[in-house]
Amino acid sequence: MTQHTNVTTTLGDLLSDAQSELEELGNEMRDAFDNTPEGLQKSPIGEARESAADMLEALEMPDLPENIASIGYIYSHLPLKKKASRSDRRNAAVDKVATVIGYLGDLRDVEDGLEENKKNNDRIEELETLIEELESYQSDAESVEFPGMYMK
Repeated sequence: MTQHTNVTTTLGDLLSDAQSELEELGNEMRDAFDNTPEGLQKSPIGEARESAADMLEALEMPDLPENIASIGYIYSHLPLKKKASRSDRRNAAVDKVATVIGYLGDLRDVEDGLEENKKNNDRIEELETLIEELESYQSDAESVEFPGMYMK
C-alpha cells in the first residue's frame, strides 16, 4: 500500500512545480508531434498531439504576490510511479494548483471574517481575483487530452 508523502514547501513553490511539470508535458507533446511523420501530422493522432502541445504551451500561471508565494505549507500527496502516464503527471500538477486554491479560499474566508477588513475589501478582492485566475489555469490544464503515443 502506497503511503502519502509530506513535503514542506511554500505556496509559490507548489505552483512553480505544477507549472514546470505542465511545461515539460507540453515539450513532450510538441516533440511527439514534431516526430510524427509529416504525412500523419494531419491524422487524428497527429492533430491530437499538436492540440495537446498547443494547449499546454498556452497555459499562463498567474503571478502570486510575494506575501502569498512565501507562505509555508506541508503538502501531502501520493508519490507518482516512476513511469507515470502523462495524464497522471498532469493530474498531480493540477492537484498542486487545487491545493493552493483551497488554501487561498480558506485565507479569503478568514480575511473576510476579520472586522478590520470589512471596511477595506482590497485584500479580499485580491484573493478572489487570484483564486479565479488559478481556477481558470486549473480548468485549462485539466481539459488537455493526451492521445496514445503509438500509431496503429
